[in-house]
Amino acid sequence: MQPATIPPINRFLISTGNVLYHARKLLLPAIAITLVITIKPSLFLGSHALDRMMVILGIMIILAGEILRLATIGFAYIHRGGKNRQVYATKLVVKGLYSHTRNPMYVGNFLITMGLSLLYGSPLLTLLIFLSFGFVYLAVISAEEDFLRKKFGQEFESYTKNVNRFWPNPRGLRRTLQEFDHYNWRKAVDKETGTIVETLLIGTALVAWKTYALYGFADNHSLFAVLAAVFLLAVALSAFVSHLRKKGRLVSDLHDEYSDLG
Repeated sequence: MQPATIPPINRFLISTGNVLYHARKLLLPAIAITLVITIKPSLFLGSHALDRMMVILGIMIILAGEILRLATIGFAYIHRGGKNRQVYATKLVVKGLYSHTRNPMYVGNFLITMGLSLLYGSPLLTLLIFLSFGFVYLAVISAEEDFLRKKFGQEFESYTKNVNRFWPNPRGLRRTLQEFDHYNWRKAVDKETGTIVETLLIGTALVAWKTYALYGFADNHSLFAVLAAVFLLAVALSAFVSHLRKKGRLVSDLHDEYSDLG
């Protein structure tokens, strides 16, 4: 596809995505921290019952995002690192979850982020997180797919016609998973523990701040004790996996098939 045939909105997303490609690793946390600082936590729409429902929904969405990431990493994983701070890929990966959605890791990330935002109780924060993170992910993905389209040509075009950009298509999922000898848990633990720990710590911090801001500390000792236990569990998990890495226990027993996107 020649650049002149690309619609203006797509050209804008591609150029923005190339700029945000590495900056997103600092930009997205900065956006989230700024919103949490400037927007007070609350009960969702002022209702205790609705807020509890949103917290449960948030946890479910977080789990869905994490399961998607773990499934992606354990079966067919794209290592995201780029080359010379630019979008780069040596091979088009279409196996595993990539045969059901073109961006399972980004979808997983977005689900986790949205789930965490629901714990905070503020519809405004959830909306702004959705818009800001959604735009950054869309721009970066547009830049990545522009690179893949230019590098792999018709192979990538055929892939895009058969696989959705975001929404996972569950059709044939069992057959896809049966193509692999087994789940590569060593790779999953090695690659994903950091995200799991970060999610636990962020979720704990959000709930702790929300509880303190709304009710104070005096009448919520039991909840803060639970949050402290979750915090210590996350720290212990991180330390344990770090120990396993040093002992060489997490060396992958299957060769990765990956591109260097992201």
